[in-house]
Amino acid sequence: MAVNVNPPPNLRIPRALLADREQRAYFEQLQTIMFQLWQRTGAGSDLVDSTSEEVKEFNDLSSFDPAQELDRDIAITGVDFTSVDNQIIICTAPLTVKLNPEPEDQERVTVQATNGFVTIDANGRKINGEDDALIRRNFTSWDIIFILEIDGWVIA
Repeated sequence: MAVNVNPPPNLRIPRALLADREQRAYFEQLQTIMFQLWQRTGAGSDLVDSTSEEVKEFNDLSSFDPAQELDRDIAITGVDFTSVDNQIIICTAPLTVKLNPEPEDQERVTVQATNGFVTIDANGRKINGEDDALIRRNFTSWDIIFILEIDGWVIA
């Protein structure tokens, strides 16, 4: 069942920006790009059949377990922590995460800071050539992957 979808509305460009020819041209190009994208992605109708089993299954998130889907453990911590294997580490306070001292090739650790700076210690190795890295902004997540060839970690 296709649903009619309106084109994107034109942006109302503030008068102060209209006076500047360069800024005005930028916003007019932006509007053109949005309209072209709308046209190229189906324009007047949403071609997704909202009654299909796939859409119903996708919309039902009650059984979604990110750790199971990603095959990774999730750790929530407010104290210094050392990673093991593939993990997602959610840091609820300023702290230090030491990376696994004996990682496997392609081991992936995701670190998220939710309340203060988080220092990521390479634990005897390097992260992008440095001994450690610092997440300075709350709700920022970094994926850090161990690469055996370089015997070090990289921020993906």
